[in-house]
Amino acid sequence: MKHILYPIIISSILWTGTTSASNLKTPKQKQGYALGHNIGLNLERQGIVVDFESFYQGLKDSMHKAKPKISETEIKQALQALSESSHKKQEKASQGQREANEKEGKAYMAENKKDKKVKQTKSGLQYKIIRLGKGKKPKATDRVKVHYAGNFIDGSEFDSSYKRGQPSTFGLNQVIPGWTEVLQLMPVGSKFKVAIPGNLAYGNKAPPSIGPNRTLLFDIELIAIE
Repeated sequence: MKHILYPIIISSILWTGTTSASNLKTPKQKQGYALGHNIGLNLERQGIVVDFESFYQGLKDSMHKAKPKISETEIKQALQALSESSHKKQEKASQGQREANEKEGKAYMAENKKDKKVKQTKSGLQYKIIRLGKGKKPKATDRVKVHYAGNFIDGSEFDSSYKRGQPSTFGLNQVIPGWTEVLQLMPVGSKFKVAIPGNLAYGNKAPPSIGPNRTLLFDIELIAIE
């Protein structure tokens, strides 16, 4: 079972009631507050609500090497139940986010398709030709050099090789399906504006910074086949 809290080391904790900002003067006091604050943030991210009195009692008993108030078996069972409850909450939240992203993506793709310059492939990917190059088109096994900017539907940018000041090089079999597909349609020297539905982007395995089944928009410029 995964740890619910990340490992921490605390030299000593003495609880005397509510702590005000004026009491956080010494390095030890500030360190104690910082550790508690980080634990709180970690619990909040996992959707865990704790009983502070029992939480503090368990922490104090552990650090003072006192005999636990409940058996080792009960401790394991309680942590297992907490882990399962947290997992269910996260799954429910993730499901809600997936559904919201899918709805937003479908609405955007339907509206985007009304643009007569937008083409849609059989897979559902959409693209508009900004500039059509005269070079060769890459194959799925090729490595390519590209410049790109990635945005969400709301216009916020999440990645850009332009801002990094350096093109990216990669194999077409090493990227999301939407990129593999659209780059094979682009002669070298081309620049396309691309809308990639969630199932052709990161799907349900998207990193937290992207989100599950989120439709992604890209400006892609194919510089070379390597």
